Order: sequence, then structure tokens, then C-alpha cells
Amino acid sequence: MWVWLLAVYGIADVVSRARIGAPLRALFPPDRLLGQLVRCPKCVGFWAGVALTFVGLGPATGPFAALLNGFAASAWCWVVYVVLVRLGAEEL
Repeated sequence: MWVWLLAVYGIADVVSRARIGAPLRALFPPDRLLGQLVRCPKCVGFWAGVALTFVGLGPATGPFAALLNGFAASAWCWVVYVVLVRLGAEEL
């Protein structure tokens, strides 16, 4: 379970905030809906949790479980993101 949570946060962080994900974010203008979604760790976390479930890497399987895993992943990514911001990780 911890490996899954770390993988979800890693995907969300790379896509939404990391320098390596900048080319992906550049494809979507920030003033459009998709542009806002790819810049949101909580949103990317949801879809990462769903995607990992559908490829068989989630803690539970099935369509309903994918939805629940997505919600759990979203909450996890938001908590980790807020903690890191509060600790000053924005400066990294």
C-alpha cells in the first residue's frame, strides 16, 4: 500500500509540478480546463490512482474500486502537497 501511495504521489508531483513535467504542462494552456487540471496535484493524483488501478497496480481492483482508489490517491496527494508546502518545499 505504501509503495502505491508513493507511486501515486510521484506521478502527481512529476506531472503537476516538477521541471521534467513542464513539456507536458506546456501542451495545455493554463487558462483552459485541462491546463488547470495538469497543474493540480490533487487532480492528477486522482487520475493516477484510477490509472494504476486499471493496469492492475491498485490496492483493490474493479471499476468501483478504481473510483475509490482515485479518491484516496487524490486525498493522499493533497495532504502530502500541503505538508511539503508548509515545510517550505516550494523553494526546492
